[in-house]
Amino acid sequence: MKKFSIFLVLVTMSAIMIAFNACNDDDDQTPDRPTITVPSGIQPVSVDGMKDLTFTIKIPGGFASSSHISAGGTFAVPSPLDLEVGDKEGTITGVFKAGDDPGAGAVTLTVTDQNGKTDTETIALEITPVSQAK
Repeated sequence: MKKFSIFLVLVTMSAIMIAFNACNDDDDQTPDRPTITVPSGIQPVSVDGMKDLTFTIKIPGGFASSSHISAGGTFAVPSPLDLEVGDKEGTITGVFKAGDDPGAGAVTLTVTDQNGKTDTETIALEITPVSQAK
């Protein structure tokens, strides 16, 4: 009976050690989501004008993809991007081509990391008549 008690204690201690080691696996967290930094304020551009726009990106989980939408004109990003899959930081720069009408414009960028986490930021634009653009 004494040997059985020792055996039972050893099995119990082994089970506890396995449980504690399994809990350590819970500490492995995915990295923070990407963060996008944009220029402050509203960016001026003249009707039918062009403006370079740059989004600065930090991607702790590694770059996977990006997408953009624009209003008040079109936004073109050269292909291939300066960022490659797995990059941890970089920039996405493109050219905004304003439309024919003055008013508000915007370019919105969404970046996704390799864990599926995203960030979205918008650069606001003011499309002005040619004589008012800075």
